Amino acid sequence: MKLRNFSFIILLLCIALASSGQQLKNEDLPPGLIYEFKNRFPGVEQVSWTLQNDIYFADFMFMGLPVLAQYEKTTKWIGSETIMTTEDLPKTIQRYIGTNYPDQIIRKTKFIDKRIEAGYYKIETLDKGEQRFLVFDKDGVFQRMADKDDQDIVSGVIKNEPGVQSIATRELPTAISSYVMINYSIYKINESYLVNNDEFKNTYHIVLTSNLENGNVQLWFDYRGDLIKKLDPNEKSNVTTDKNVTKPTKDKSSKERKALSETQIPQPVKDAFNKKIKKHQDLRWDTINGKYVATFFDPIKQQIGRAEFTRQGSWVKTSNELDQRSLNQNIIRHIEENYPYLKIFSAENVVTANKKRYILLLIYDNKWLNDPMVYHELYFSTAGRLEREVYVDFIDPYDAFADEDYKARTQNFFELVDSDDLTTQEEYKQINPKELPSRAIRHVKANYPEHRIAESYIMTDDFSGETVYWVIMKLEGTKTRIKATYNFKGEFIEDEEY
Repeated sequence: MKLRNFSFIILLLCIALASSGQQLKNEDLPPGLIYEFKNRFPGVEQVSWTLQNDIYFADFMFMGLPVLAQYEKTTKWIGSETIMTTEDLPKTIQRYIGTNYPDQIIRKTKFIDKRIEAGYYKIETLDKGEQRFLVFDKDGVFQRMADKDDQDIVSGVIKNEPGVQSIATRELPTAISSYVMINYSIYKINESYLVNNDEFKNTYHIVLTSNLENGNVQLWFDYRGDLIKKLDPNEKSNVTTDKNVTKPTKDKSSKERKALSETQIPQPVKDAFNKKIKKHQDLRWDTINGKYVATFFDPIKQQIGRAEFTRQGSWVKTSNELDQRSLNQNIIRHIEENYPYLKIFSAENVVTANKKRYILLLIYDNKWLNDPMVYHELYFSTAGRLEREVYVDFIDPYDAFADEDYKARTQNFFELVDSDDLTTQEEYKQINPKELPSRAIRHVKANYPEHRIAESYIMTDDFSGETVYWVIMKLEGTKTRIKATYNFKGEFIEDEEY
């Protein structure tokens, strides 16, 4: 693949475009525009503002890349174009182009983000002198190749069956995107089609993939976004419907969570939701940990959102999905330096009732043996400062073997102990770390901040009557463990490598 970067040319074109309009100073801008801009692009100080045809243009550098953003006169954000080099592209896109279009010359590369549709990468290339455009969605999945008139040349269709047309993920009804997010949270939409053949009419067909599950999941939806057929290799049987039936039927083996009906939601909760969330689509209600949780699609932000309420209608918190590509550089740097082998599962912007704002990241390793999968929780301020880390008790392959070996040796020890020896008669019981004395937990957090509690036990000697706690801790990435001993009050006694 011949890589040629023309970012500086594009930047000059952006500046030329902006300069053709009326140059503005900050005091010439509407009061709300600066606030909206700084909220969307934090940390940017030097901005060139212009006004052209009642559209405000902002030309600036953000996260080391030139950006041109557009705003309506009402200060509402229209969209942004980020000029990129080939090296800035996700590795999946670089590999795809290198494998499938090795002879094409890359001329321009940019990421386009708009209020009315999901963001996507658009790459201009030259193919034997002909202008081409390669389009990838925000996750780096190939969507199509078009000519200068935006006519499809090559689509993402793996199979060229009659009546099957490849479409971009952003063209799917929001009901389908919401369904996938709720019921297949560990999957990504890899392929999407519009089908009109002898079997289906005006039907959407999508293929889901996940690095945590074997095989692909295939789903079919009618034009309204209602599921009509499913092929899931991880289920014993699948959803299917008669073509004349509008609502799908499903067997008991389905993994889908059943949503609550409107009649099951207390009126104070519904009133609070409608007051808090002005515009929404594809609303779905669930109960989680005693809270009523509304999942919905925000048509303005083009994001999936969740809002939690108590039974009495008190708002608890609201969260919105974040594009991992646009995360604060401080957050990305922390992940790269401290968790180089873990992957980001999700990122959310959270606002709570007590006016706290933070960014919650879930990270994981697909080699962990937990079923279902578990995640470390990382809490950051909106400026990207780490506030709190919650480590999950995961199981990795080595630990699984070590734990089995440890339990076998422990069991053999107690089987071989002479039951007549009163000094060895102890009540030996494994407990949940939450059952440890609070003083012991505080000591662990203060003195072993980088360790996680792998096991905890309570032991009472029948001869002396003394009760002690054993806390076995593990440092991630090492084989050494530490066993700390505490008395019944949670006071530290001793520790040793274990």
